[in-house]
Amino acid sequence: MILSESNQFVFIKGRKVAGTSVEVGLTSLCNHQDILTPITPIDEVARFRETGLMAQNYGANPNKFKVYQKIIRRIANGSKKDCTKTIKPIGDFEGHMAFNKIENLYGPIPSDWTIIGITRCPYEQALSRIKHLADREAIRKSSETTINIRSDYFQQAKSFFIDRASRKKIRLNIALYKNHLGQIRPNFYLRHESINDDYSKLLEHLGHPNASKLPHLKKTNTIHKSEPNDVFTRQELNIINACFEEEFNEFNYQVI
Repeated sequence: MILSESNQFVFIKGRKVAGTSVEVGLTSLCNHQDILTPITPIDEVARFRETGLMAQNYGANPNKFKVYQKIIRRIANGSKKDCTKTIKPIGDFEGHMAFNKIENLYGPIPSDWTIIGITRCPYEQALSRIKHLADREAIRKSSETTINIRSDYFQQAKSFFIDRASRKKIRLNIALYKNHLGQIRPNFYLRHESINDDYSKLLEHLGHPNASKLPHLKKTNTIHKSEPNDVFTRQELNIINACFEEEFNEFNYQVI
């Protein structure tokens, strides 16, 4: 999440929509007074190298935050310290923070600010979330197996995801975009399917047409792109359709 007074925008970071790449890109527009929430330490290092900024002003414990800053700087400067063992200090503002909570903490966002969100087809979100769960489990077990739709890790992760989706326990991105009245607040969306072009339009909208192009982070060890019909049964598709119904309707994605 970014709240930039210097550029008059709020970036609401959704899940599995290339949010970290956009967050790092938008950080390059910010100054030392803007609010930047922490990201995964390995990506924090990349952000610091690229922009000279890291998480800041988000309400973390000052002593813990100073330690975190030193670690990120050392790794960025060539230290061999393992990023995976670096702990992000918790603060008042959070990475995947709902707009209504941002306003509760910061105060009302001016009506002329740009509120930025990202949309992505729910089937692609589901696949990405499942792959993330599978990758994480493979890493936990120190497996070097390439994750594909037939791997045990993927199938186990899919079962877990579908079970939660059937009970509507999935944290939906659209819920992050609402204010305390339930109104959807972003007035500038990037669609994942055209994210590079949309990001260029966003830079122009924000008055930075010559800023750097969108960086690409969060690459996984998965292989070729899979189609929803190749991965999910009819029953599983119906569960996804019901769980993500509001996003299908609001963002005009086609239901299978």
